[in-house]
Amino acid sequence: MASDSPRLVLTEIPEGCRVVAPAGLSVGDTLPLPATVKGMWVTLGSGERQDIILRDDPLGVRRSHVRFGYRNGAYVVQSRGHPTGYVLNGTHYTDCTARPLQEGDELQLGPHLKFRYTEAAGNLRVVDG
Repeated sequence: MASDSPRLVLTEIPEGCRVVAPAGLSVGDTLPLPATVKGMWVTLGSGERQDIILRDDPLGVRRSHVRFGYRNGAYVVQSRGHPTGYVLNGTHYTDCTARPLQEGDELQLGPHLKFRYTEAAGNLRVVDG
């Protein structure tokens, strides 16, 4: 499916780990960020009340892990304030500072799942969270 909206491309799942939700998400698949990200925060986590539900086994992604928004002309990611936080381009963050995302940024959520942020058009399999 061709897409030019912002999305996260799953780049790594370690051996012994699996994605439980969304079902069928595998390396190379994408999680789209909904269009509403331009007008409000979009949450991602393992909890039922998240905009994008992402569950791994063993558990690494927390109930309300991060949120995404669009601020000052850039998409941003922000931790939800728990100790596991996220890793952006090799730097671990646990605070609530919104950090801009750029094409190709590497984002790790929990200890297991690694993604690449992209806004570029491409033919990638999109899995709805």
